[in-house]
Amino acid sequence: MRILILGGDERQRKLKGIFASEDYDVQCITEPDQVDLLDSALLKAQAILLPLPVSRDGKLVYSDRSELQIPLSRVIDGLDESKMLFAGIIRDDLKVRLIERNIPYFDYYTDEAFKSRNAFLTAQCALRLMLSETDEYIVGKRALVTGFGRVGKATAGILGRVGLEVYVAARSEEQKATAYALGYKVLDIYDMESVIRIFDFVFNTVPFHVFSEREVGLMKDTALYIELASKPYGTRPEHFEKHNKRYLPAPSLPGRYCSTSAAEAIYRSIKNRLFETGGEENV
Repeated sequence: MRILILGGDERQRKLKGIFASEDYDVQCITEPDQVDLLDSALLKAQAILLPLPVSRDGKLVYSDRSELQIPLSRVIDGLDESKMLFAGIIRDDLKVRLIERNIPYFDYYTDEAFKSRNAFLTAQCALRLMLSETDEYIVGKRALVTGFGRVGKATAGILGRVGLEVYVAARSEEQKATAYALGYKVLDIYDMESVIRIFDFVFNTVPFHVFSEREVGLMKDTALYIELASKPYGTRPEHFEKHNKRYLPAPSLPGRYCSTSAAEAIYRSIKNRLFETGGEENV
């Protein structure tokens, strides 16, 4: 099978080695000087691997190389029903285009096993990021995790294991009950104002504005806020600048700090899909 890997970050670059070690014929366009090969590479490929996320603006394939600009429309135009597309977080408008053209696709971010692995990798990377930003002894420090989905649970777990006093603020009663049963101190996510000043670290996993400007202003001057959620994020970054508080955006953490394991997780999801569909023979 001929595989084409496009864009992305270190995860995509590591994927080349993983697939090549399994005797796949692999070509990569992950660096700016390779983009001229796009059309011929699409023509030859049987499977195309787009990154996680596919795109940040809906126009260009996501890449951590700003000079690498691959129009998403150009990629889709180069596909037909004989090729299979693999990608992470495929937007609805793109799905419509793929369905209209009868192009088979698989969004590996819908794979529950992959999402679980990715959540634990994100949590590990969040801890690493936190440790890189502090020169203090962390045992006994207070950490707030907002949201208790996959990433929230994994983050709370790893923070507790290294000695932080972990609080969880969640929306649903089910999430609150689960957090309480696991031994965390549980807070109402809509009532942060009265408690926000006690935390040394805040890890947000909720993609909507949990924290108002007033609540940001009430945070400790030394507190570190780490944004793990996607847009529109847990608050407005400008609130932190205005109040001189510490804000750290943390997108695509597995690609930055755990790229080998993150690439292996993507590989396993894609490989399982190929076996399920018979794609090894049919693509």
